[in-house]
Amino acid sequence: MVFPSPQLVVLREQDSQLQNSKILLQNVEREKKQLEKKVMEIQMTLANSQSNDKVEGSESKKIQEDKEALEVQIEFLNSVIVDVQRKNDELKSKLKILETGEIQDDGDLNLNGIKAVIPPRLFCDICDIFDLHDTEDCPQQVMEEVSHSQHHGERHQERPYCENCEVFGHWQRECD
Repeated sequence: MVFPSPQLVVLREQDSQLQNSKILLQNVEREKKQLEKKVMEIQMTLANSQSNDKVEGSESKKIQEDKEALEVQIEFLNSVIVDVQRKNDELKSKLKILETGEIQDDGDLNLNGIKAVIPPRLFCDICDIFDLHDTEDCPQQVMEEVSHSQHHGERHQERPYCENCEVFGHWQRECD
């Protein structure tokens, strides 16, 4: 069974966030257009009522208040659209960084204003393998702690050494 890499999971999650942001943006733009239509209708009604002088003062005031309320809603929706587009652009840049692996010159990855230092990959020179272990932690490299001397004899006592075999333990004249 193959498990997706953490970067792939993050990319998929950010892609779904991006899709949700796009849908939200479309809905907000559609609502904005509807409100703009209403504003235009109210403006036309107001213009007709002012030109014809048939509308009473209270109705004219109500229409003006409706127009101002709708304009406030349009301004609010415009600010929401700007925020959604900014967030959309941030998510696109994050997605590009994660897809391409592009990192800034200083080796830092900057996401949401937070700098995260990407640690170097582990590599073993002995096994010639990435991401499993470091050379210092290689199981093939057996580091035995050896005392400086395993003679366990008297200091300044001469130890038997064979120059033929290059081994301690017997003299050259006793060598086979």
